[in-house]
Amino acid sequence: MLQKVVSHLTGGDKKSAIHLNEVHGSSLAFIIAASYQVHKGNHIVLCRDREEAAFLMQDLQFVLPKKEIYSFPSSFKQLGQIHQSDSGNIQMRTEAITQLTSNAIQSMLIVSYPDALLERVVKKSVLKETRLDIEVGETFDIDFMLELLITYNFERVDFVYEPGQFSIRGDIIDIYSFANANPYRIEVFDNEVESIRLFDPVSQRSEKKVLRISILPNGQQNFTVEEQVSLFQAIPSNTTFWINDVAMCLETVDDGMSKAIACYEKIDLDEEDFEQEDSIRIHPQKRFETSPRIKGYLEDIQFIEWGNKIYSKAMEIYSFGIDPQPVFNRNVDLLVEDLQAKKEAGYELILATEHAKHYNRVQGILQDVEANITMHPLNLDLHAGFVDDQNKILVYTDHQIFSRYHKANIRKNRSSSRAQLIKTLKEWKPGDYVVHIDHGIGVYSGLEKLDIAGRVQESIRIVYQNNDLLYVSINALHKISKYSGKDGKKPKIHRLGSDAWAKTKTKTKKKIKQVAYDLIKLYAQRKTQKGFAFSPDTYLQHELEASFFYQDTPDQEKTSIEVKKDMESDVPMDRLLCGDVGFGK
Repeated sequence: MLQKVVSHLTGGDKKSAIHLNEVHGSSLAFIIAASYQVHKGNHIVLCRDREEAAFLMQDLQFVLPKKEIYSFPSSFKQLGQIHQSDSGNIQMRTEAITQLTSNAIQSMLIVSYPDALLERVVKKSVLKETRLDIEVGETFDIDFMLELLITYNFERVDFVYEPGQFSIRGDIIDIYSFANANPYRIEVFDNEVESIRLFDPVSQRSEKKVLRISILPNGQQNFTVEEQVSLFQAIPSNTTFWINDVAMCLETVDDGMSKAIACYEKIDLDEEDFEQEDSIRIHPQKRFETSPRIKGYLEDIQFIEWGNKIYSKAMEIYSFGIDPQPVFNRNVDLLVEDLQAKKEAGYELILATEHAKHYNRVQGILQDVEANITMHPLNLDLHAGFVDDQNKILVYTDHQIFSRYHKANIRKNRSSSRAQLIKTLKEWKPGDYVVHIDHGIGVYSGLEKLDIAGRVQESIRIVYQNNDLLYVSINALHKISKYSGKDGKKPKIHRLGSDAWAKTKTKTKKKIKQVAYDLIKLYAQRKTQKGFAFSPDTYLQHELEASFFYQDTPDQEKTSIEVKKDMESDVPMDRLLCGDVGFGK
């Protein structure tokens, strides 16, 4: 059946559509991956909603580990909420459309959902005109760059931590473009680009040197209606759409338009802090796509539908005969009965798990109940299992067997926790106590630009005893932390150049060594004592643990192993378990 799909893609009518029936679980990821590898055009997959898109994207990343898969999300945090945009989503959206319309890339795999169809994208010609290409060795005008970034509504900040921001510190320019997942650091010397690097916005450390970059503005808010088109009009001719339930997709677009209009009518554009050129001032019916227009676009493209509903009676139906993984509700007897029947029917039994440990646990349970069943391991954290009756292949996931919570772990935008350090630095106020790992406790005094070897760099100023000043480069942010001590008690400020801080650290180390010596002595005494050794876990324990609703974190898993090892030893256990409230102690 898969061969028929591939044949349709490679030799079928470019304006035809087919429907895939009886496709369940993560089998879709394997079908799309196989089709993509044979038919190297662009493939855009429209899932039912953003959650399904997240799971499919994760499955595709597992199945195609060497292929970069792009996400094309909605710009808004919720469907139709036009006043609540997400800069991280806009960045991923801009990156995807930039790569899709690039002549250099002829084969892409993009995952999206109907919410994203509501919004238009920038025309390829306009995108090319507004793109700023910067190359090492070329002449660079900082004043022109500043004016251009402001024109495109980039925000000037001290430290960039989310798309749409830039900072200028003498001859160093940091820009967080909407076309890349990481910000750029451009170093200029004598009006010439000396180097360009990708860097981590939190640690400020360089990650990779590049020779050429492209800076793009917000592709959703800085362009007129005339400069934007539907995604269907922007795609290259070699693009195939995969759509889960076309009718439901069109209904979602209608729902989004209704919510956008309702939101637009509630916003007071005169009182709210909106710029005159903000796209939010444009009525949604002029700004967004409608379901009738999308329906018209579908008539002129090649697409593949899957799901329970068939969009058109004229569509040819391909039945794959794939069933979803049965629900076992943590019942090992039901699992064994099902596997035994499939084994006798000649099915290949495969167990997909995130870690080898989880496979060993399930296989251990089967051995403990003397099931005489061996499942082949598949080290992929698939979202959902399936049973391929045509090819007699069974793929089960351990988290579904034991009804364990499963979530998609996909790339997150930088504007969340990864930028917390930069946000914290911005919240520091002059007069706050800080600790430098090498110089001790001082007082934070703000930021200051310094001329270092002919270059202006922004540094953190810390005041020590006798008003001595220490300037710390932003590249060394990891060496500074805010002081945390007893409430209401002011710390003693250290003096630069003195050995007080060094003595404090040395004294602390000596005390730690003394405590360690006492503990070792105590442990040696306890080692000579005998305690009760518990028996190793049986399949009942394995079954219980596998049924836990949430997956163990690496630290929780490590802790469980070590505690069990202690309990199975005849030496009395001596262990302190630490963790935050609600972390499973």
